[in-house]
Amino acid sequence: MINSRVWMHLAFIMLSLGLSSLSMSAVLQINGVASYKELNKEYYIAALLLEEPKTTSQAIEAYKERKQMKLLVTASRLSARLWQQQWQNNIAINNQVIVGDSQLQQDLGYFTAFLKDKLVKGDELIIDYTPGRGTRITLNHYPIIKTNDDQIFTYLLNTWVGSLPPSREFKSRILNSTSDLASKELIALLDNNVLSEQRIQTAVSYTH
Repeated sequence: MINSRVWMHLAFIMLSLGLSSLSMSAVLQINGVASYKELNKEYYIAALLLEEPKTTSQAIEAYKERKQMKLLVTASRLSARLWQQQWQNNIAINNQVIVGDSQLQQDLGYFTAFLKDKLVKGDELIIDYTPGRGTRITLNHYPIIKTNDDQIFTYLLNTWVGSLPPSREFKSRILNSTSDLASKELIALLDNNVLSEQRIQTAVSYTH
């Protein structure tokens, strides 16, 4: 018969292993990275980060662990008007019409129109889904939107990997991590970007 001290020791080991496993599973890895362009002009670097690699949009939508979209602006300026046009169009052509979910409609509408001024090179927008917490969207660390599920994440991700993505190469790179020179350069830009204090401080004034 195992005494109480042994049980406590075993419980401690199991708890430690469980916490270790949770910690390890929480590490996000780049699933894919690509350059978002229109008319050959690059506007931002797009990266999808997951705990486990996925190669289809359906698998990512069904995946309910932590997942993150990251955007790093590379254009010298990205106007609020162009931001709104790009996202409204891309959301519309890559998703089904929303029926009966006014909150999702409201959140998507706010996402496309929240900017009051242009974005500039080096600005970062992160769309982060965490199970049990929902989706949190931040601009230069400032919170923009908070939801209780991953619906808005799915709608926004579909603009990258849906039926009408920016390009077939863009979609392929987001869904399949490659180690070619182009990917390495994009990842280096993401890793080495440093937000200035000015951009962090002014993020609040960039929203309605």
